[in-house]
Amino acid sequence: MTEPKGEDMIPEGEWRDRVLLRELVDRYASAVDRRLPERVVALFTEDGELLVHGPGDEEPRRSYRGRPAIARALTGLARFQATSHLVANQLLEVTGGEATGETYCTASHVYADGDGHRIYVMSIRYEDTFVRTGGHWLFTRRRERVDWAEDRPFSPRQV
Repeated sequence: MTEPKGEDMIPEGEWRDRVLLRELVDRYASAVDRRLPERVVALFTEDGELLVHGPGDEEPRRSYRGRPAIARALTGLARFQATSHLVANQLLEVTGGEATGETYCTASHVYADGDGHRIYVMSIRYEDTFVRTGGHWLFTRRRERVDWAEDRPFSPRQV
C-alpha cells in the first residue's frame, strides 16, 4: 500500500466506494458468524481466492480458489458453537474500479471441551484485493494473516 491519505486528500467521489468496501468486509464477518456460506461466496468473484496464514507464516497454510472451494473452507467452523468477528480499522487504496486494503479483525471462537468451554481468539489482518463489477464491489483475493492467537477456558452465560 502507498502512504495513507488524509481526509482532505481523498477525492470526493471515492467516499462512496470506501463506505461500500467497508460494508463488504462487514457483510463477510456477519455471514461467517451466521454460517451462511452462500452469502460469503457471493462476496467473491467467481474465481476469487481465500488464503489463510497462521502466525509467522510466509506462505499460506491453506488456499481456496473459486466459490465452491471457499464454501467448503467454511465447513471448518462447524466445530465451534459460536463465533464473533469484530471488524476494526481499515486502510484502503482505491484506483478506479479496483482497490486494495488491509482490515483488522478480532475473531472469537467458542467451543466445547471435555471440562467445559474454551474460547479461541485470533488477531487477524485481512489483506484484500477488490474489484468493482456490475456496480458493486467484490473480493478477488482475501488473505487472512493471523498475527497471534489465544486459547483459554471460557465460562459463557449463553451459548
